[in-house]
Amino acid sequence: MSEQGGTDVLDVLFSMLEADRVFYNTVRTMGDGRQQLISQHHTMNSAVLVLVSRFMNGRSVNISMPINLPANWSEPVLVTPSQEQITAGTEDAEVEDETCAICQEDLTAGTRLRNCSHTFHAGCIQQWFSHSCYCPVCRNDIRSANVD
Repeated sequence: MSEQGGTDVLDVLFSMLEADRVFYNTVRTMGDGRQQLISQHHTMNSAVLVLVSRFMNGRSVNISMPINLPANWSEPVLVTPSQEQITAGTEDAEVEDETCAICQEDLTAGTRLRNCSHTFHAGCIQQWFSHSCYCPVCRNDIRSANVD
């Protein structure tokens, strides 16, 4: 194997480690389907390592790829708006003949989202924002409110 060939192999392995770092940082925020994606990723890495081994003329190579994942890497990450973002993206509203999309009860006064104009009971939407930053009807991001 030439000196250049050895350098190429090291470049491939370095790139794989960098790609793995990005992959695991991304996949930890996913919900369903995470395990299947990780399994497919491992299969692809194995195939690349076989190709690297063949390139090295069949020499036996033991490769250890350390993956240091934080203890809570598999837990979902909640993205919630700050109180300032909620205040900037909402307004009090008086409405007639509407239903709160969260609790499905009649709505006479509530909180309107500025970007999309959907209206909810103040308590319902506050509880919703403790788990999500999106409008429960149209998925508009409350954090991107265009307030003049």
